[in-house]
Formats: sequence, C-alpha cells, structure tokens
Amino acid sequence: MKKQNCKISSLNSMSKIILWSLILSSCSSASDEQKNISKFIGISDYQRAEKFLQVNTDPLVTGKIQRLFWQDDDRLIYERTIKGSNEFIVADLSVGKKTELFNQINFAKAISEATNETINPHKMNLREIEVDSKSNTIKFLFNKNKY
Repeated sequence: MKKQNCKISSLNSMSKIILWSLILSSCSSASDEQKNISKFIGISDYQRAEKFLQVNTDPLVTGKIQRLFWQDDDRLIYERTIKGSNEFIVADLSVGKKTELFNQINFAKAISEATNETINPHKMNLREIEVDSKSNTIKFLFNKNKY
C-alpha cells in the first residue's frame, strides 16, 4: 500500500507541475499576441472607436432616464430623453399613473423671465426638483440657484 500511495502522490505532484507550466506558457504567448495585435492598431481605429463613446451615442438613445427625484408623498419625478429633447414625468405610485410634470415651453419662458437668460425648453438642466401638490409649487435648482 505504501508504494502505491507514493506513486499516486508523485503523479499528483507531476500533474501540478505540468498544469502550472501550461498556464505560465499560455500567459506569455498571450502577451506576445497582444504585442503583435497592437502593431496593427492605428489612429483610424481609435477614431472609429470614438464614434461609440457615450457623448456621441446619447443623441441616438431615447427613453433613457437622466435623473430621478423622489418626493415625500411617494411620487417619483424623472427626466427622460425623447427624440431631440428631454421631458419631465411624474409617476404617482399610489394610482399607477404617469403624467408630464409641466409644459416645457411655458416653463422655460418663466425661467427665462426670472433669470434674464434665454433657456432652451428642450434641454433644461433642472436639479433637486421638489413638487408641493398642496400649494401647487415646484422648487428646483437651476444654474446653481434655487427657485
């Protein structure tokens, strides 16, 4: 029995040595392959890849949720992309209903009057939106100012 155990343990040791040598040799050949591949990657490859960066693909994506604003009354206000614009939606979870938060053109006009700036109604950068349905008011942050 002792001779047989000795043979088995030496086989296990030999198997481990072979396995590790295969692993190490495959790692070195992979890095050699990478070196060969990188010789063929040029500026045009990087320029083509840039087309797929988020900054270039965002205008093509609609329905993407930009920001979420949970309200105290368990309503959710979120901004999502639509073709060529963004819209603000109120989701009332208690009744399972979604509606537009405001008319963006009229809201942009009101912000323009308050700030003396021209506001693009399709790309309003509103933050920290709070809606008080009792007093029918909207509080928000715009260009680092609270309204």
